[in-house]
Parts: sequence; structure tokens; C-alpha cells
Amino acid sequence: MKNTDRIADYILDDIKSNVPFGTNNFTDEEINEKSNYDLLNHWLNWNGIIGYTGTILGVIREIYDTELEDKGEGEY
Repeated sequence: MKNTDRIADYILDDIKSNVPFGTNNFTDEEINEKSNYDLLNHWLNWNGIIGYTGTILGVIREIYDTELEDKGEGEY
């Protein structure tokens, strides 16, 4: 399933518009190419939570006893 089909609109709006200054907004195609980790990392970084994506995923993994992907493909 595509990221744009399963992620809530308010989160997609944040991801699409919160790009580095001087660049265009992300397209649906670009968002669909990103891993879940990269999307979360981008959203967290934009909201001032930098460097904790792996830690946050680890806590969620343990609390909810679920599998989550560990790494993304890179930074935005």
C-alpha cells in the first residue's frame, strides 16, 4: 500500500510542506518512495526532535510488542 493511501492527511500535509527552505514541496510520488523510517525521521526533525528516531521506534517496538523497520535510506 502506498504511503499516501495509509497516512493521515494532517501528517502528509506536514511532510509535504515541511521541506528545507528554497525547495519545492514533496510530491505524492516522492513520499511513496520514502521508507516509513525516513518519513518519521523527517517529521520528527521538522518538529525539533532531532537524533531520536531510532530511540523512539525502539520504545514503541517494546511497549506495543510489534515489529518496525529500523533504518531508512537517508536524510532529507
